[in-house]
Amino acid sequence: MRDFFPIIDLNGNAYDMGMTHGRILAKEIKTNLELYFMMVRGLTGIEPQHCLTYAGRFLDVMQTDAPFLLEEMEGIARGAGMSLKEILLLNACSELMSMGRAPIMP
Repeated sequence: MRDFFPIIDLNGNAYDMGMTHGRILAKEIKTNLELYFMMVRGLTGIEPQHCLTYAGRFLDVMQTDAPFLLEEMEGIARGAGMSLKEILLLNACSELMSMGRAPIMP
């Protein structure tokens, strides 16, 4: 099971833990993002750039309601060499897919 789901030890504040997470699992995180882009496009017709625009809408809510989670996601993004919107998307993919074919307004 450990080979399928890597287990990593994280220490420090939320940002530091995210940074370690992102650095160690960068390849897997990027692969997962590409898979999500393909799934969302196939199920909803929404293109990747629109997905990222939608994911960015969660930023204000996260800053207000869960700043520690946002801080960890910022660390993951930095550690993996990705954008914060890409990490937000990975955490909001089911919400995006539930939109069906509804248009996303920038």
